[in-house]
Amino acid sequence: MDDPVIERVYEGYNAGLQACGACDFDDLLLYTYQLFYEFPQVADLYRRVYVYVCVDEAQDLNEAQYAVIRAMAGDSLRNIMMVGDPNQSIYGFNTSSPKYLTDDFKADFNAAQIRLEENYRSSRAVVRVAQSLDSTYTVAGQLAVEGYARKIVGDDEANEATRVVDEMTRLMSTGHPDIEGPVTPTSFAILGRTRYTLIGIERQLKDRGLPYFKRLSVTHENESDLVDEFQLALRVLANPKDGVHLGALLKRWNLSRPAAPPADAVQVMRQVQSMAALKKSPGCVAIADALAAVYAKREWHS
Repeated sequence: MDDPVIERVYEGYNAGLQACGACDFDDLLLYTYQLFYEFPQVADLYRRVYVYVCVDEAQDLNEAQYAVIRAMAGDSLRNIMMVGDPNQSIYGFNTSSPKYLTDDFKADFNAAQIRLEENYRSSRAVVRVAQSLDSTYTVAGQLAVEGYARKIVGDDEANEATRVVDEMTRLMSTGHPDIEGPVTPTSFAILGRTRYTLIGIERQLKDRGLPYFKRLSVTHENESDLVDEFQLALRVLANPKDGVHLGALLKRWNLSRPAAPPADAVQVMRQVQSMAALKKSPGCVAIADALAAVYAKREWHS
C-alpha cells in the first residue's frame, strides 16, 4: 500500500478480526478461493458433494465471487445454472457487473441462454397504477397475470386502517382468481410509507384476532429485546473470542467488560450467569438459563 496510514488501519483491522476469531465477507471469499486454488483436493471434494450449483441474482456477481465459482467448478463441474436480469444490476459500487452472467459465464462454461419472456412479478393492474403516476413506465416481457388494484381513500388514518382490513376480510371470504386455494392472512403483505402509518392497521388486526408478523426494518426482525440479547449471547457461546458481540451484550446490560475475556464456552456460560446475577433482571436471568440449557444439549469443543 502506498499510504502508510491506510496500511496501519488495514493491519489493525485484520489484527482485530484475528483476535475475535472472525473474518469479514470479503475475507470469506478470499480464503475460500485460496483454499480451492492451493488445495485442489478440497475443491474436488466440494465438486463431488455439490453436483449441481444454482446462482441466483447473478447480475450482481463481482470478480471475487465469480472467481470462487470458477475455482470450485474447475475443469469438470459444468452443472451450473445462473439466474439473473442484467437490467436489475444494482451493486456496481462494489465492482459487481452483469458481464459475469452475460459474457464470462457463457464463455467459460459454454452456457446456453434461456430467456423468460413472461413476467409473473408484475400484474397488469399494478403496472397500470404505476403508469398513472409515470406514463413512461414500462415493464419488459409479457404480463401473464391480470391482478387486482383498488384505491382505498379514508377520512383519516384510523378510517383508512379500518377500510384496509375490511378489504382483507372480504378477500378472505370471497377468494381471488389469481390465488390458488383459500385466501388467508398469510396471503397478504401490507406496506406503509412509515411505520407510524401502520399503527392503526396493527390495532385493527389485533382487535379482529387476525394473526400477523411485523417486520420493523431490513436489519431488525425481532420485536423483543430479549431475543436480540439471547442471540448476542449465543454468538459468544459459539465463538468465545467474539469480543464484538460480547461488547454489544455488555452495552445493552450496562455492564463493564470483564478483566479477562472468556477462554472457552464454559467460561462464556459462567460469565453470562454472573452478568445476569449482577443485573438482577428476570429477563437477563432467563437468557442465562436458556444459554445453560443450550450448552447442556450439545457437546462443545474448546
